[in-house]
Amino acid sequence: MPPTSVMVLLTGANEGSTPLEVAASSNDPDIDLTIVDFFIAGDRTRGVDVISLHAKSKYDWRAYSRLLDLLRTHKPDVLHVHPNAIGAITRLLGVLTNVPCLVTTEHSTHTEFGLVRNFVNGGTNWLNDIIVANSSATANSFRTWEKSLQSASGTEITVIHYGVNIEEIQGAPYPCDTQLPSGFKICWTGRLTEAKNLSSLLRAVSILRDD
Repeated sequence: MPPTSVMVLLTGANEGSTPLEVAASSNDPDIDLTIVDFFIAGDRTRGVDVISLHAKSKYDWRAYSRLLDLLRTHKPDVLHVHPNAIGAITRLLGVLTNVPCLVTTEHSTHTEFGLVRNFVNGGTNWLNDIIVANSSATANSFRTWEKSLQSASGTEITVIHYGVNIEEIQGAPYPCDTQLPSGFKICWTGRLTEAKNLSSLLRAVSILRDD
């Protein structure tokens, strides 16, 4: 049996990309993984070959034409995209080229999306076979009309929380002279915005400290 062909479309293939990290560490002979950058891949791609579409903007029709040719040539079994405009158009191209399985990863709650963004993304999300949400909050944030479309089309929604490669973090050089105290440590990284809910972490740490 030939390996399952998986194509992942990114909008920034660089060393901080989780799909690139997975591709670099994967040696599964049953999966043939192709990484595509809608724009131009960075110089540091963890040794993974990345196909660049050289888009000038997210509305570059020439890049979509190249992607269409790529889908017709590679004939992936699974096409994995990300939300919003590029993802919406790519889902349509996936249907046009009869890709057997369409998967979208949703990273943010839809309450953060504006009207147009919700319409573009939600208007094609029902084309997915599976939507992977990074949290229950994201999965529960779809508008009522989005859920209705997804239910009618049989689109499955599942939650897979982000994983962290602890060994890679621990092995990274630490460019700071600050001496951290010994004992149990908690590391947090992210944008200082309400959506990241850092306040809950601070409250939890306060309880741990008092205990």
